[in-house]
Amino acid sequence: MSFLRTPTGTVHTLHAAGGSGSCVQAGYVLRQGTYTLKVCLRNGATGSDIYCGFTEEWTVY
Repeated sequence: MSFLRTPTGTVHTLHAAGGSGSCVQAGYVLRQGTYTLKVCLRNGATGSDIYCGFTEEWTVY
């Protein structure tokens, strides 16, 4: 499970509900500003998010 917060505050979520390799989204264009990314394992399709790593932040100039 991944959570990408854009500079406008919109959060895009992706998960591999279709099995391994199905967590793909193409065509996203980065814009100027600060982004944050958090990645977790989800315990089943509707389960809790577990083993979340550090939240990463970066800025596009």
